[in-house]
Amino acid sequence: MSLENGCTAVEYHLSAEDFERLLGRCPQPSHAESNALIVRHLLTDCPACGRTLQELRGGRALLSRLLEVPLPQENPESPASQPFNYDWAFARAERTFAALLAHGRPPEHLPERLAELASLPEREQLRRVGANDRFANPDLIHCLLERSHAARYQSPRKTLHLAHLARAAAEACTPEAAGGVGSLADLRAETCGAFANAERICGNLTEAERFFALAFQFQKAGTGAPRLRALLLSQLSSLRLFQRHFQDTIKLAEKSATIYCGLGEDHLVAGVMVQQATALLYCGDVESAVETLQRAIPGIDRSEDPRLFLAAQHNLARCYIDLDRPEEALAVHFNARELYRECPDPLILLRAIWQEGQLLREIGHLHNAEAALLRAREGFMEHRLAYEAGSVSLDLAEVYSKLGLTAKLRQTIAEAVPIFRALQVDREVVASLLRLQQAASEAPEEKTG
Repeated sequence: MSLENGCTAVEYHLSAEDFERLLGRCPQPSHAESNALIVRHLLTDCPACGRTLQELRGGRALLSRLLEVPLPQENPESPASQPFNYDWAFARAERTFAALLAHGRPPEHLPERLAELASLPEREQLRRVGANDRFANPDLIHCLLERSHAARYQSPRKTLHLAHLARAAAEACTPEAAGGVGSLADLRAETCGAFANAERICGNLTEAERFFALAFQFQKAGTGAPRLRALLLSQLSSLRLFQRHFQDTIKLAEKSATIYCGLGEDHLVAGVMVQQATALLYCGDVESAVETLQRAIPGIDRSEDPRLFLAAQHNLARCYIDLDRPEEALAVHFNARELYRECPDPLILLRAIWQEGQLLREIGHLHNAEAALLRAREGFMEHRLAYEAGSVSLDLAEVYSKLGLTAKLRQTIAEAVPIFRALQVDREVVASLLRLQQAASEAPEEKTG
């Protein structure tokens, strides 16, 4: 195939529509051969196509998703002049290899002791771990923490139980077994942080606050490991987000990201940036949230943490909803649908249904939006996730307001107010709900179904 300027990858320069079609196939592009030809042409530094890509909103960040490498930040003066930097890939490989050398093979006793615990009722597991130093072992504790973290989108209750086991085992651990007084303090800080985060996931915000305070006390008495401090700051940032203390969320996320950046943990930096973007979204700075997400997404390792990638896509779509750009929100949601279908985690799927309801509301399909949001709320309630159920109720209230269904609006608000009061979230949320409840009680019943 011939091309202007002697190029042979495609027959013509790419238009904005060509780019949108190409990038619209992310994150799992089809037509790999034609994609490769187009990308080969782009790598020739074609000035015309570079200008088109530069003018396309978020184009360079989206292109990085297709190539699966992070791009340098955009430079308006030279859109196609900066080369790709593969240092992140080599650094990640070096860290992985170093971790393998450091940890070696897992202790031979570990599978046996885990199997022994699994055969017991949960209450007996906790008693056995706290009373028997056979389980007060750092390797077993870290295995419990990993399993707790992995279960967070499948069973919040299981996440909490496994974190509780890890914390009990760390309390029974000795300095000799942990490798010193400082290392034991680090271990207890990590387990208290994981337990606090699990309490937060389950909606127990008061307990989460208490154990985060304990985690930071242990961390101060520990070895001063920067990665541990970054982890705790990131977890505390999530709690502040649940409490709707958005400025605190942003500050904590920035501190965590700075530490992770210094350690070369680009993937973890991206995760903290997603938290930061969520806080920016909720406090009304939606444009900054979009910019932050577009910088974060290229740094997410989809193979290592596909759930984080989906969370970023979810939040980006929500940003476009709030910016009254439903077409772009639909495009982002559609691009992630295949990943949602492949995801085995029920809570991730519930979030997809929740977002589908929001999108249907924005494009005017209000009864379909109601059905989707009711499904999402019911699912969150089944998992005993009060915060998420209450948040879905806010979206349902808006649907009922648009439909003029004042009886359902009143009922939905009446159900949401005690949830947010019990969670002790920002008083402004409860106050706005009460004002909406008052307005609904004074409105005439216009429609009934």
